[in-house]
Amino acid sequence: MIVRPNPKSLYSGSTSEGEATQRFFTQRQSPSLATITASAPVIINEGQRNEKMLLKLLNSTTNEESEKEKEEPYHVYINIHPSHLQSLPLRYHAGLWSDTVEVVDVGDEAANFVAKIVTKDDPSFGDVRVVAILESSSRTVNERYCPDA
Repeated sequence: MIVRPNPKSLYSGSTSEGEATQRFFTQRQSPSLATITASAPVIINEGQRNEKMLLKLLNSTTNEESEKEKEEPYHVYINIHPSHLQSLPLRYHAGLWSDTVEVVDVGDEAANFVAKIVTKDDPSFGDVRVVAILESSSRTVNERYCPDA
């Protein structure tokens, strides 16, 4: 998921405890997000101490040859294994509709990959961050929108 910083409060210049510091960023805001595809996660070194769960983000408007010519990233890998996510230090409270969830920043490489794409829509979008919702974070879903299968 992708987030951007929330504007600071006009009155205090800061956010209060538990208030969202980031807001989820959507394709409605940046249509170029439609050019990014994500693979299904792949587990590497399963059952071993260095087990990883990799997700590949791919820029569908470039290929490996144009990556070299245009200096545009073709793809990036993100380790989304729960133990890896727990070890990452940078956390945010991100607003998702009227809810706030705790997320973890997955790093500069992923953020730079997405930023190079979305800044084509608006140069101010360079502050995007790629995040994952922590397993410990919960969000109730209305049964009307997500009934039991």
